[in-house]
Amino acid sequence: MRQTRRVILSMRLDQLRNFLDHVVADAGKEFQSIEERRLDGEFDTFGDYEHAESVPAVRVGIAARAVGQELANLVESELHELAHIPWLHSNCKGPKHLVELGENDPETLRMVSDLRTDQVIGLVDNYYGISVEQLDGWKEAARLRQAMNDFKHRDGARHYRDINWDESPFRFPQFQEITEQQAYDAIENVTRFLLALDRAVERSSERGATG
Repeated sequence: MRQTRRVILSMRLDQLRNFLDHVVADAGKEFQSIEERRLDGEFDTFGDYEHAESVPAVRVGIAARAVGQELANLVESELHELAHIPWLHSNCKGPKHLVELGENDPETLRMVSDLRTDQVIGLVDNYYGISVEQLDGWKEAARLRQAMNDFKHRDGARHYRDINWDESPFRFPQFQEITEQQAYDAIENVTRFLLALDRAVERSSERGATG
């Protein structure tokens, strides 16, 4: 089961990298075409030239954020998948499974996806005898998740608690950015984290999970 999931995750990461490759390559060709048009005097004003360049630039930015969100989703879904069994065996109030639902209102069904991220990580840590937050790549994956939340909830503006008050010159508000290179780096960081998580779970299975 773990082997199958490992292959699926690897395929999804490769697909994200391929998607970004194509968007960046297409934008590069468009930038080159725009520059040739500029040299040929096709733009009446510098503003027209800037506007033409902004189109592929914005497209790359959207692709970078999309890749970042997909990566954050992968990390979260993998943690929820690992937390599912310990959640079912936990002493938290249910019903936690359709079998337990009985004649109760389906809206009373509690799923692992209803938990906060720290609760999900706690379940994984306790059941597998590992420390998710100590795994290689976790810090970067956590920062990526925070950045994606900033885009989702505040159009990219950083939360007040995450503002760099020592920034010079100081800006307010401060905004998250994710460039194409940062998106490529995020793919590598999330790959590292998922591999480290998989190895930790595998070692736990070899010695017997504690749940």
